[in-house]
Amino acid sequence: RRLVKRMSEGEKEASEGDQSSEEETLEGHKTAISCEMCCKAEAKYTCPGCSKKTCSLACVKEHKAKFSCSGRRDVAEYKNLTEFTDSDMRNDFQFLMDAERIADNAHREGYKEKLYVKSKVPQHLQQISRYARWRGVNMIVMPSSFKRRKDNTSSYCHQRKLMLWKLELVFDLDEPLTITEDRVPDSTSLRDILSKYFDVSCTHEASVRCKLQAFQSMDLDNLSLFIKVEPSKANDVKYYELSIDSTIAEALKHKIVIEHPTILVMLKSKAADMPTIPHPVSMQEVFEDTIAASTGGAASLVETIPYVKKRAHPYSESARHFDKRGRGGNQSWRGR
Repeated sequence: RRLVKRMSEGEKEASEGDQSSEEETLEGHKTAISCEMCCKAEAKYTCPGCSKKTCSLACVKEHKAKFSCSGRRDVAEYKNLTEFTDSDMRNDFQFLMDAERIADNAHREGYKEKLYVKSKVPQHLQQISRYARWRGVNMIVMPSSFKRRKDNTSSYCHQRKLMLWKLELVFDLDEPLTITEDRVPDSTSLRDILSKYFDVSCTHEASVRCKLQAFQSMDLDNLSLFIKVEPSKANDVKYYELSIDSTIAEALKHKIVIEHPTILVMLKSKAADMPTIPHPVSMQEVFEDTIAASTGGAASLVETIPYVKKRAHPYSESARHFDKRGRGGNQSWRGR
C-alpha cells in the first residue's frame, strides 16, 4: 500500500510539472511591448515618473523633453487603498526614513556651524517686555541694528510699578510733524500730554510752534487719536481709535507695540476715512485676528495655535504660594 501511494504521488507531481511547463511556454509567447516613442523597437525601460515605455537613451531623453517629465517617482502621488501594495508601503517607509535622515543631518550641521545661538536681547529689555506683558501690552523687541530699537528709552519703575514709555506723537499736517516724549508714565492721560502742545505759551522751539498753529486754535475735543494695528501689511493698514480721556495704559491694553507706541493725531474732519477696527478684549483675540489676516481668514490655523497663559505678577501677593514652613513656592532655593 505504501508503494502504491508513493507511485500515485509521483504521477501527480509529474502531471503538475507538465502543466506548469505548458503555462510557461504559453507565457513565453506573449507579444512584446513596443517603444511608445519610436514605435519600432521593443521597450526595455519604464519611466518611474510617468510609466512611459522606452527602448533606448535617445527615446528616454525625447520623452522627458516632450512630456516635461523629470524621470523621478512622485512620492506624494495619491493611490487608492485597493491598489496599495507592499511595494508602495516600502516606498513610503523609505521616504519617511529619508526625511528623518535629512532632518537629523541638518540638526547636526546646525550645532556644528553654531547656527543655534542664545537670544541676543539684553536682560533689561527682556524684563521691560515682561513687565509690559503683565500690564496687558505685547511689546515686540526689534534687532539691535534697527533705529527704533536704538532710540527706545522705555523702562519700568519698580517703586511706582509703572511703565515709563517713550511716546511718539505724529501730527497729521501737510508735512507730518513727529514729537517724542521720553519716560512718560502710563498713568498719564492723553489729554494731559496733548494739552501742553495746544497752549499758546508753548515752550518748544519756533519751528514746532509754527507748525502747530493749525492745531493750537482747535479744541482738544475736536481731535481724533489713532494707533496702528501691529503687525499689518503695507497695503492694508488698520488703526485703533483712542479716546483722548484715556490713559496710556488703557490705550495700549490688549495691543501689540513694536518697541514703543506711536500715536497719530489728526482733526476729526479728516478722520472719517480712517480704516479702523474695534478694540480687542483680550490678547487671544489680538493673536487670532493677526493670524487670520496673515492667512487670509484661515480659521483652522488660528485654532491650532495655543495661547500662552499670563504669568503671575511678581509684586502680586495673591499670586504667591507658600508651603507649611512659610516659604514662597515660586522662589528658587539654591545651595541645598
